[in-house]
Amino acid sequence: MIERMFDCPNVDNEGRLVLDAGQVAHDTELVLARRVASWHAVEGWKVDGSRSAAAWLVWKLCVSYYRACSLIRLGQALISEPLIAAALDEHRLSLGQVEPIISVGTPEREYEYHRDLAVMIREAAGLSVAQVRVMAKHWADLTDQAQTSAAPIVDPVSKLHIAETLDGIVEVNGTLRGDHGALILAAIQAAKRLSQPNDDDDDDDDPEGDHENGSDVPSEKPIDSRSESEKAADALAVISSFFLDHHDRIGTRHGERAHVQVAINLEALTTGLGHATSAQLRAGLSAEQARQMACDCNVTRVLTIGKSDVIDVGRAQRIIPVALRKALLTRDRHCRGPGCVMPGIYLDGHHITHWANGGLTNLDNCVLLCRYHHRLVHIGRWTLVGNPNQQVTLTSPTGTPHTSRPPGQLHPG
Repeated sequence: MIERMFDCPNVDNEGRLVLDAGQVAHDTELVLARRVASWHAVEGWKVDGSRSAAAWLVWKLCVSYYRACSLIRLGQALISEPLIAAALDEHRLSLGQVEPIISVGTPEREYEYHRDLAVMIREAAGLSVAQVRVMAKHWADLTDQAQTSAAPIVDPVSKLHIAETLDGIVEVNGTLRGDHGALILAAIQAAKRLSQPNDDDDDDDDPEGDHENGSDVPSEKPIDSRSESEKAADALAVISSFFLDHHDRIGTRHGERAHVQVAINLEALTTGLGHATSAQLRAGLSAEQARQMACDCNVTRVLTIGKSDVIDVGRAQRIIPVALRKALLTRDRHCRGPGCVMPGIYLDGHHITHWANGGLTNLDNCVLLCRYHHRLVHIGRWTLVGNPNQQVTLTSPTGTPHTSRPPGQLHPG
């Protein structure tokens, strides 16, 4: 595409230099995308404690989340689609022309996409980027309509399967009727919006801002780097927690609302070694998982003789009270993990020195972490030290340190 521009006789020397630089930029972008694809395949972002490949690229390359995702999609297409790779390598198509074609290649359209890909590439060679977008959207609409008309009409039945695996993971899958699905989708979307920074703007569902102009200038908004599936899973957990906390007809068990209940002895809670039991999970939890939950929860002291004879039960106490959580949100604003800006609703209060080991529950010993980075500290053998009011250091198992200061102290005098 770019090489054909050199055939124009009216291009002056400066114009030729621009075209030459454009060709170099095109080739460099392909090299970068292929590097990203190889690195993505081995999950290289996990070494630095990032939530995802896109989060790592946003952090390390200082690009927008949109740009990071585009690089990942392009790299994967270069590896999995030889026709697209050839069209770009031979400069028959530009990156801008290829992007709309890649975007319509969803799993639901896989058969039709590979059937028609060669035709779309051939047609795109003579079109502008805007025209390719229209062509790709038209193809996607026709494909979806054909699939809908070919689908048999059945009386839908909602089914949901929830199963606990042997290692304590819970698997969820199922199919929902349209009305049930609409309710669940609406609830999940609402919970996802609550987790977005600056969520008071109902018309802005893109935390990275407007990318229609192709700008890679990062937005001033914090970037939510979770994948859509991660957002949905986190939102479902928030919806469940909210329902248990607020529904008046749930009822109580022994005078308390139904919640996840975990039992662990004091020695295991103090050392992080051993096992905890749960009324909800047959496999129970590790002691370190229980310590993670105990950072920010209601705790009840139960004294026993031996393993089962209860002699005293204390009143449930909130580990991190409401006033302290508000102060933590004011200071930290988002997760203090490396390159992470996960906002308020999905954050846990973490004790740098666990309260079970004598750590105080105050601003000097507590820091906000998203559930991903909270798990890294408790389960993933990462360490977190420092004064949260000034600087904390999160160190990976390989010894790589990542420092964090409160957002208002990023440029200390």
